[in-house]
Amino acid sequence: DDARFELTANQVLKLKDGIALDYETEQTVVVNITATGETDGQQLTEPITISVIDVPEAPTSLALSNQTVLELHPGDAVGKVFVDGLDSRSYYELSVDDPRFEIADGTLKLLDNRTVERSAQSEIELTITAELKASLASISETFIIEVRENSAPFHNHDNPYDVDHNERVTAADALVIINFLNNFGPGPAGRGNSNFCYDVNADSLVTALDALLVLNELARIENGSGTVGSEGETNEANVGKTGSAAEGEAVGPEGEFIPLVGPAVNPTANTDSTTSPDVESSASSTQTFVQPTNGTSSDEYTRIVDESIQLLSDE
Repeated sequence: DDARFELTANQVLKLKDGIALDYETEQTVVVNITATGETDGQQLTEPITISVIDVPEAPTSLALSNQTVLELHPGDAVGKVFVDGLDSRSYYELSVDDPRFEIADGTLKLLDNRTVERSAQSEIELTITAELKASLASISETFIIEVRENSAPFHNHDNPYDVDHNERVTAADALVIINFLNNFGPGPAGRGNSNFCYDVNADSLVTALDALLVLNELARIENGSGTVGSEGETNEANVGKTGSAAEGEAVGPEGEFIPLVGPAVNPTANTDSTTSPDVESSASSTQTFVQPTNGTSSDEYTRIVDESIQLLSDE
């Protein structure tokens, strides 16, 4: 009953000459076959489901799901690449002509160690090519990528505590900030290595508080609780509230208020800034960090971080 099909003299069901099916528009076709008795004329009709097999086709169009990139953000993803409106990974080899970018797993993105700056280039013109595997058929399309302003360029928007962009939070992340402070002192984030996201709390400054927030997160992960110290309970109602941070709290990466530690301790001060913390040792279990008070100065935060790292090393 489907006019696109016919039966040959040998009773073989086939598509008529010049007719083709498109997998992208129909994956199965139901055809009703009727058999008529030669002597009694009785008829029997049965539906037959035919599966359409997808085969690679010469590409005719390219599209991007997004055409913006965030400045000063290493490896920032632009968008998914679609060939003829479909996922591009199955049959096509994808390439881009701008060496700062790559197409990984069907997504156009900056290389992991590359950034762009809006002040130098507000728009980027690049060409994407999709080539049919095992064939010379290909298509190229030029796209204009807008460079978006980054209000917190040294802040990791994916995971603020991952300062060194290795997709893990370790004591090395705090150490990167401490090294920055030793080299430049507290101040604007626009110094140091552009591949590091020193600005944990996205205030455009690098201070000892940023290192302390990383240590807070390390202890939270290690202890499996919402506070840095395992002693005392987390006041969940305080996390994410608005207003001013109370004593014993800090502003977190998303503007939330984080309880820093349990009861305050007063270890012997260790202000020797030439002593480098042992990164491997600092990944060990901790119970209590030094408690800063409301209005703590930058120098005091530095002392607190030094003592906290020393406690981590002692563990």
